[in-house]
Amino acid sequence: MPRYTKPRGDSTLCDTHAGFTKDQLSDLTRLLKRGIQAGLIAASTRVIWTISDEGWIFEGRITNAEQHEYHGYPLRPSEPITHAVYQRFLAWAMLHGDAIDQQAAANCRDLYGFKS
Repeated sequence: MPRYTKPRGDSTLCDTHAGFTKDQLSDLTRLLKRGIQAGLIAASTRVIWTISDEGWIFEGRITNAEQHEYHGYPLRPSEPITHAVYQRFLAWAMLHGDAIDQQAAANCRDLYGFKS
């Protein structure tokens, strides 16, 4: 039987899809802080979300609880959680965020095609 070579429709995106490069690794602390401040943490605390300045929603899932290691990746616009993450981030950005946070929310709206 030949090996399956077509792309999976349900596979996660990788950093390159969102234009996230090694040069931006220094932004991770700031982006994680943004997600925490905006309350983008799952009740189980095993998942955290954040929104990049370019508008991409990133999800981080814990892979090693003892070492506090997470694996992060950008979310596809079709993933159901994206709108809820955006709405919570938008509310936080408008009340507590600075101009960069508010622009990130606008970029997210445009990138993901949200109406509000």
